[in-house]
Amino acid sequence: MNEAKRQYQFRVNGVVMPYIRIQYEMIDGTRVGKRQIAVEDDQIGWVVIDDNEDLADPALSKFALEARDFVVPAERRRLLNGGWRKVSTQELLTLLEGAGIIRCERKTP
Repeated sequence: MNEAKRQYQFRVNGVVMPYIRIQYEMIDGTRVGKRQIAVEDDQIGWVVIDDNEDLADPALSKFALEARDFVVPAERRRLLNGGWRKVSTQELLTLLEGAGIIRCERKTP
């Protein structure tokens, strides 16, 4: 049985993001870090979303990342907060892995 993959919607700071990109931190073309989540801003391009750790100034704006199952609007109205729930970047990666949308990161020995 070929079951369709679950679909999700995302928003950052209350703005729905039509696309997200899963990428690795790179330096000079070499992968050096963990996976990152990036969203596209119409004016500045792709922006990496973090979990607001290590902010140099606590007054800086913080990212609020949210996800929800893609459901029809009539069902969405019955859900608390329209179905949106706040997630960390790692929680979102785990959610997408569990849904089969992205593959699990393999550990190297």
